[in-house]
Amino acid sequence: MKIVTPKKIELAKAVEMSQEAQKVWDAAKDRLAAVVAEMKRLVEALEATQAEETRLRNNKDDCERKVELAKALITGLADERENWKVDLAQRRIDRENLVGDIMISSGIIAYLGVFLKDYRDECTQNWAHMLQEFHIQSTENVTINKVLGDPVKIREWNIQGLPSDDFSTDSAIIQDYSDRWNLFIDPQMQANIWLKGRHKENVVVCKPTQDSKQMSRSLENSIQFGYPVIFEDANETFDPMLDPLLAKQIEKKGSEMYIKFGENGIPFSPDFKFYITTKMSRPHYSPEICVKVTMLNFMVTEVGLQDQMLDIIVSIEENAKHEKRIHCIKTKAENQKKL
Repeated sequence: MKIVTPKKIELAKAVEMSQEAQKVWDAAKDRLAAVVAEMKRLVEALEATQAEETRLRNNKDDCERKVELAKALITGLADERENWKVDLAQRRIDRENLVGDIMISSGIIAYLGVFLKDYRDECTQNWAHMLQEFHIQSTENVTINKVLGDPVKIREWNIQGLPSDDFSTDSAIIQDYSDRWNLFIDPQMQANIWLKGRHKENVVVCKPTQDSKQMSRSLENSIQFGYPVIFEDANETFDPMLDPLLAKQIEKKGSEMYIKFGENGIPFSPDFKFYITTKMSRPHYSPEICVKVTMLNFMVTEVGLQDQMLDIIVSIEENAKHEKRIHCIKTKAENQKKL
C-alpha cells in the first residue's frame, strides 16, 4: 500500500495535467483553425482583388484605345465638315427642286425618248420655264441622268455594251423606267448589241422574216418562261398576232397573270421582256403603234461619238484615274447598301 498509494496520487496528478494539456491543445487547435480559415479568406480576397485589378487595367487600356480612335475619327471627320455643309446645302436645294425635277423627268420618259439630245434639252428648258410660271422650282439644266440615274447600274450597262455618251445613257434610263415595251430606233445596232450583252442567257431573237408559226412558238415559250425577246429589224407595220403583246393585254386569274396571245390566253411571267429594234433611221409608225410602245432613239450623233471617243481616250491616257473613278462608284454603291 505504501508503494501503490503514492503511485495512484502521481497518476491522478498526471491525468489531471494531461487533461489540462489537452485543453490547451484543443484551444491552440481551434485558434489554428481560425487562423487557417482567416488566411484562406484573405487569399480569396487577394485573388478577387487581383482579378478586379486586371479587369480595371484592361478596361483602362480599352478606354485609352477608344479615346485614341475617337480622336483620330474626330480629326479625320473635321476635314469632312465643309463637305457635309456643302452637301447639306445641296440636299436642301434638291428638296426644293424635287417636284419640278420629277415632273420634267416624267415628261422626258413619256414624250422625248424618240428625239435627239438637242431637242430633248430644248424641251426640258421650255418645261422648266413653264414650271417657274406656276412657282414650281427645278434644277438648272436638269437631266434625267441627274434625277434618276444610278452610277453603278449605268457602269454595269457600259460593261454590257451600252455606249458611254450622255445621249445613250439618257435613253437607257428612259427604257429602264418605262412601263411600256420599248421600240429602239437603232440604225447602227448600238441598242441591239447592248440588249444582247445585257441578257446573255436565254435571250430569244425574232425577226419579221421569220416563219409565223415558228415565231409564235418562240414567243409563247418566252412569255411563259420569262425569256427576254429582241424583235429585230422591225418594219413600220406589225403582224396582228403581236397586237395583244404590244398592248400588254394582261389580266390576273387567281394568283397568276395571263396574256391573250393567239386564240387562247397563256401564263405571263413577270420576268418576260420584249424589245423591238429597227434599223430604219426615220420610221413612220401609226398612232396606234406609238401609244402602245415607248420609242427610243439610239442613233449615233456627232456629240455622242465625241463623248464615246473621250471616254476611250481617258481610259487609255489616264487609266489610273479612270480605274479610280470606277472604284469610287462601286464603293459608293456598297456604302449605300450598308446604310
